[in-house]
Amino acid sequence: MNVSSRGSIMLKFLFVMSVIFYFVFFNTQKPRVLILHSYANDYTWVTNVNDGLARAFGNRTDFSTHWQYMNTKNHPTVSYKQKMGVLVRRLISRLQPSIIIAIDDDAQEFVAKFYVDDPKITVIFGGVNGELNDYGYINTRNVTGILERVPFAAVRDTFIYLVGSKKKSEEIKFINLGDNSSTVRLDEKQLLDFNWSPVNLIDSVLVEDFQAWKSAVKEIEKRADVLFITNYRQLVRKKGEERFIPPREVMEWTVKNSKIPVVGGNGFVTEDGAYISVGASPYEQGNVAGEMALKVLAGTPAYKIPIQTTEQFLVYMRKDMTGNTEKKLPLIYEAFARGIGKFYGRAVEIK
Repeated sequence: MNVSSRGSIMLKFLFVMSVIFYFVFFNTQKPRVLILHSYANDYTWVTNVNDGLARAFGNRTDFSTHWQYMNTKNHPTVSYKQKMGVLVRRLISRLQPSIIIAIDDDAQEFVAKFYVDDPKITVIFGGVNGELNDYGYINTRNVTGILERVPFAAVRDTFIYLVGSKKKSEEIKFINLGDNSSTVRLDEKQLLDFNWSPVNLIDSVLVEDFQAWKSAVKEIEKRADVLFITNYRQLVRKKGEERFIPPREVMEWTVKNSKIPVVGGNGFVTEDGAYISVGASPYEQGNVAGEMALKVLAGTPAYKIPIQTTEQFLVYMRKDMTGNTEKKLPLIYEAFARGIGKFYGRAVEIK
């Protein structure tokens, strides 16, 4: 091999190495964004929030993303959440992200709130059912985000349409039923604070096991015109058990056995079998949080980005009404659900 050939090979080698070095250097210098979910990615809410984030991020390559799932919906004990919080904070020490996008309340309580006023990290929250002061997010310089709120006004209108055959002089009564999880308790606080007039919220019942749930459903149908449900994913089959009953089994039983309409405050209530649900949009939660992250990456400090509250809601419907509604909803409900791909076939009946 002559000298010129060796030189040519060497130049090619140096060129390849310089390209590799450039890409390695470029990727290590890019800002890092940690997307931290309270729950696991087998939860429809989580995947839809991620869709919203993807919509905001598009094909951007000027920052890197790292996804972490705390899985607290399936492991709701305080000890588990505390241990997971410690592990995630260790990850943050190694990863050194510029931004933490923390989704749902457990991510705030056990991780994100520890970085309030950290000069190196911006916290952007989403899916938060609690209040800002629960996590020390008031008057901070490095925190912004979007609060999640059940669209109670739209839920109230749905009650009125469903029970529209009652005499005008009669009051439409409903009762809230849920598991005893921290998420449901946060929803319940907002539910109790809302002005439901002309509808009357006469009670809110939280239970821990399926037998208590069944008893509550049969008791509620004697007292109310509508059964309202936001969440039931942390019910055990019997007292003393630790494993949660499959949520679809809970909802299918509820729809089959309730003599009054079942209305959901989250989309998965209908995905699991109920006729109609009206819930906050997970796409909005992810999209808004993602757009806020892009503003921070462009140089806008968090304290100059106003905190937002849920503005969009989604309608979820099933083809059949399972025999427990007095009248059909206006066609606009079905058109909405079909338009966003949230109109489902008949619920599966339990034999």
